[in-house]
Amino acid sequence: ALQKALQLGVAQADIGNTLEASARAARVTGGDYVQMLASGQNIINAYGGKLKDLNQVYELLYFAQRNAGAGADSLTQHLAPIIAVTGDLGVSLEDVIAAIVTMVRQGDDLESVSSLLSNMFTQIQISGTALGGVFKTSSDTRKEFLLGLARN
Repeated sequence: ALQKALQLGVAQADIGNTLEASARAARVTGGDYVQMLASGQNIINAYGGKLKDLNQVYELLYFAQRNAGAGADSLTQHLAPIIAVTGDLGVSLEDVIAAIVTMVRQGDDLESVSSLLSNMFTQIQISGTALGGVFKTSSDTRKEFLLGLARN
């Protein structure tokens, strides 16, 4: 786990807190310790400094796990392609989790949700697409826009 944390770019001064938070999250969620460490730190890295609190990340993952009825490892696996795009777009992790939970509660399976949201955010990221243009003009109401798409 220590080697993985260093590979993920965790500062040496933060190693202890990072490993402790990851171990606690793995115990609470029933997930794999090293996978939980990697998932949490990958989310932090994807948001490029806009999101710094690993405990907050794990709280949101636990909320999603409980409310989407998914296992910890499955959730983090399906969240990865979404987070790869949303960090650059500036869509908060809270909004991403809200969209996932909303869509799963409406009957979509987690794999479909992952694919749909990943594709949607990729289209949003490409400014020349229709969806990208709509998102750019609605930047003040990103949460409502995102949740509206998730409901449809």
